[in-house]
Amino acid sequence: MSAIQELAPYLSAYQRNIKRAKEDQHYTIDRLVEESGVSRSAVTKLCAGTQQDPKLYNSAALCLVLGLSLDELCGLVKPAESPEELTEQIHHVEIENAKLEATTAAQSAQIKSTHTMCYVLALFCMLLSFSLIACLVTDAQIRNAGLIRGGDLSVAAWACIALIVGSALASAITFYAIRKERGGKHGVHQHILLHARDAGKNLTKG
Repeated sequence: MSAIQELAPYLSAYQRNIKRAKEDQHYTIDRLVEESGVSRSAVTKLCAGTQQDPKLYNSAALCLVLGLSLDELCGLVKPAESPEELTEQIHHVEIENAKLEATTAAQSAQIKSTHTMCYVLALFCMLLSFSLIACLVTDAQIRNAGLIRGGDLSVAAWACIALIVGSALASAITFYAIRKERGGKHGVHQHILLHARDAGKNLTKG
């Protein structure tokens, strides 16, 4: 689509909009001619909708007198949004912001619950590790029986040691991952909420 084709609806309605503004503001032909400096014939034809190819400076002068935007009448810029449209947009942003806050709160509660379970399991692993260590120490004091005999470790003893080491590593990794994820999630949620609130403020200022 060419520029002429895109602007055609605005240009065809241009003369009607000038006539409507003249009537709304109770301008007479004589007064409009006097204040704009445009010739009577041009104003008369334009208001009658019979003006062929209106001159640019005539159009600019008439828009200035009538308080119109030549750019808006010609479709070069979009008309400014009405207060009702801005209010509707602000209301929409507020609703979306409330939904986002509710979703964030629900996710935070779910994450907190999951973290609590992970903490409990990690603590259980640590208690299990301490129990196994205590058992091995006690077993080592019995020389002729148990998993450790005469300072030699049986396969079961090595399995207990591996279980202790694995539990300790799993607990440490769990604690580190939870702390790291908690900090990252909090930062992302705060950034999203601040962005939504800023959008609402910008609409309000606009």
